Amino acid sequence: MKYNDDFDWQSVYPVAHKRQTEELEQKHQFDLPKEHKIIDGKLIYDGKPLVKNAEFLYEKIYELKPKSIFEVGFGYCNHLLSIKRMMPDVQLSGCDISYNQFNNGYIKYGDELRQLIRTSDLYIGDFLKLDLNKTFDLVYSQAVVMHMSTERA
Repeated sequence: MKYNDDFDWQSVYPVAHKRQTEELEQKHQFDLPKEHKIIDGKLIYDGKPLVKNAEFLYEKIYELKPKSIFEVGFGYCNHLLSIKRMMPDVQLSGCDISYNQFNNGYIKYGDELRQLIRTSDLYIGDFLKLDLNKTFDLVYSQAVVMHMSTERA
């Protein structure tokens, strides 16, 4: 039996994700505020709490201090933008299969995302088909493998 991915990444998923994000933002921050501090490895900022997995990710990345990062499935680019806010000199790269997800990031982050694009290597496409001749200090994925068929994962 041949398995396909479980989601329609171009039309159905971006709409569902946008709705989920809007619900999440009622009680939590979706990205690290521009105005923040890091004290003893902990993020300090005003406002609603970050989503726990994002807070863990950012604090761990700050602890590891990688010089280059690749995110598989960057979606809105909220993690990449948050990392850049926290560590402006890190070289960021990533890919996402959904152009529409990326476009939702444009709508949400505007000029800040345009600046990130100018200083990063971002790709739209299937990460399993990327032919990159680069190495990265850190590669991570927030929520991609769980959406893939067992065969592709």
